[in-house]
Amino acid sequence: FSHIECVTVSGPEKGGTSRALADKLLPFGWIVLKRCSFDEYQKSIEAIDAMFLEESEKMAEREAKERKVREEREAREREAAEAARKREEELAKLSPEERELWELVQPDATENMASAIYAKLERYGDLKIKAAEALKAYWIRINKWEGKELTKKQKEKVKVARMILEGRE
Repeated sequence: FSHIECVTVSGPEKGGTSRALADKLLPFGWIVLKRCSFDEYQKSIEAIDAMFLEESEKMAEREAKERKVREEREAREREAAEAARKREEELAKLSPEERELWELVQPDATENMASAIYAKLERYGDLKIKAAEALKAYWIRINKWEGKELTKKQKEKVKVARMILEGRE
């Protein structure tokens, strides 16, 4: 070997001092092999086996946790898909007007949906009261059912909905 890997960074300015085996310092990558008794050999084999067993158990625990999390996630996804399928089946049974009213009472309803239903209020026929109830629920949710800050246009819409709910129209 060239002995270059045995040079330390400390020591004289030119190249440092050489490490030798006599100093019990080994160059990088070197190992020392020695004879050992059979008992020492058995102990080292048992220690290695114990280490591998411990690592195997840890790995099995990690895999079990990951599998459990994955199964729970898949179960939630299946439940959500089943609920969505059932909801779609129920919605398919509804008329277009009933479906619009159902959409209006959902948390993601928009002002445009409410305006569209209000504009078609007279066309709802038998569902006119349900339409007024859906509008009322939506406007209460967005704080546009009562109060001083309502616009003139909104006050008129609320008045019409109240009249329908009270049975005057």
